Amino acid sequence: MMFRISIDKKLYLSSYSAHTKLPIAQSLWQVDICPARLLFTHPTYPMIEIFWCFDEKIEQFLIYYDLEKGFIEVSGKESKSFFSYRLIHDERGLSLTMRRLTKPRLGYHYTKSSSSLQKTIQKAEIILLNDERGVISKSPLETLFLGCHKQPLFSQVKTRGLLEEILPLWHRLAQLIPSQKPNKVSSKLLQAIDDAVVAKAHDNLEKPLLDLFQKGFCHVFIPRIYDEDFLGGEQLGEKLFDLKDPYSLFTICKDKIRSLFFKQEKNKLYILPHLPKQLHQGKMLNIICEDLGILHIEWSKKALRKMIFEAVNGGKVDFIFPENFKRFRIREKGSRKKGFFSKESSISVIKGKTYFLDRFER
Repeated sequence: MMFRISIDKKLYLSSYSAHTKLPIAQSLWQVDICPARLLFTHPTYPMIEIFWCFDEKIEQFLIYYDLEKGFIEVSGKESKSFFSYRLIHDERGLSLTMRRLTKPRLGYHYTKSSSSLQKTIQKAEIILLNDERGVISKSPLETLFLGCHKQPLFSQVKTRGLLEEILPLWHRLAQLIPSQKPNKVSSKLLQAIDDAVVAKAHDNLEKPLLDLFQKGFCHVFIPRIYDEDFLGGEQLGEKLFDLKDPYSLFTICKDKIRSLFFKQEKNKLYILPHLPKQLHQGKMLNIICEDLGILHIEWSKKALRKMIFEAVNGGKVDFIFPENFKRFRIREKGSRKKGFFSKESSISVIKGKTYFLDRFER
């Protein structure tokens, strides 16, 4: 029997709506997407606008945000012709590639600062919008799956308000945005989460997490400092977060989400330390345990089922499990030897070896 933990569901977001605003992965750029217009904004660079010269109304308009590879693909149909283009920020910079165009060329107006040009584009042609190179991480990104198989449409994600749908998307996008974590942040929204964690009131974590998502982000995943939707709870003009850069909210939220499922203190690895009751099943892959290794975990019915630990260094590792577990079984990859350990036991691991953990007994 093969011992593995995998996630088959792809992480993506999609929309059929005009004025869908998205943060672009590996950058601080935002884009406002309409069928015939793109508007790019950045904290420091000039605004860029592209207006497509279509002759007729666009049909079958679709925006697809691939959170596995970090690109945005826009497609549609004009009369009997089809088009699709891809937006990505990578080693070249911010670029647009016309991947499909069934007519010879498509005209567009390009506006940057005060200058405006009229140009045309053909299939496979690339428009380099900004040459600031993206910082691409070569290490695998942490992946979270919480059992939700709904189609993640922008118009429905926020309306449904399901933690099992929101957290994996939120956690992945937060890893794709290069932002710095401030030393200290004053926020009632963040404090409410911390208070529930300190009190071990895990059953009460859903509301403060959803409040942070719904108030701290507009258009699903655009960070903001003020509640521009006036949802209530703040005084007029009161900041949601004491931040200069709203994009640093991504790093803060990434750490908050991660801490629900994993926490590290030197060689102590805390597994599912603050699991909300709504998240009764799930998987988390590629958890980086600093100076120790990589961890993959799976749980169902709020109980651990399997873990895989890939040691990058040798030494002692302490796995700290939820209080209701007494012992577990561990086996080294390639070996038939198995052993049971109590939950307080320290495990000696060898550099380069992989360890399988299961049979978590209550």
